[in-house]
Amino acid sequence: MSEVIEFYLDLVEKKLNILIRYKEKLKNLYSLPLKEEYFEGEDLVLEELLDAIVYKFNKIQSIISEKLFELILEYIGIEAKNKSFLEILSLLERENVLEIAKWRDLRYIRNSIAHDYPQEILELVTNLNELL
Repeated sequence: MSEVIEFYLDLVEKKLNILIRYKEKLKNLYSLPLKEEYFEGEDLVLEELLDAIVYKFNKIQSIISEKLFELILEYIGIEAKNKSFLEILSLLERENVLEIAKWRDLRYIRNSIAHDYPQEILELVTNLNELL
């Protein structure tokens, strides 16, 4: 396996392990799944934990989409330079590396939790629970 791919896979694994530890800390302090009433006050501990979880999740997705996808295609002999992200996803799906629908679901969750508007608490809570 390419050393560069291995480097990024190790990086993702480290960040995923941190994400798992944050989830465990959250689970020790709050019952899961998260509930809307948790967001009614200003719970700084909850907010800090969720911010850390969202940040790690975003970093993991960024590393995978911005670094690993093209490297994996090139490693298996498929030219990925100058291709759109959708073309890259299609090639990865064709090679059974991922399912586009699942990747889109993860991107939807990422985008929805990045913008937590007070009037959309139910959607935020639902997506955070899906992430967790």
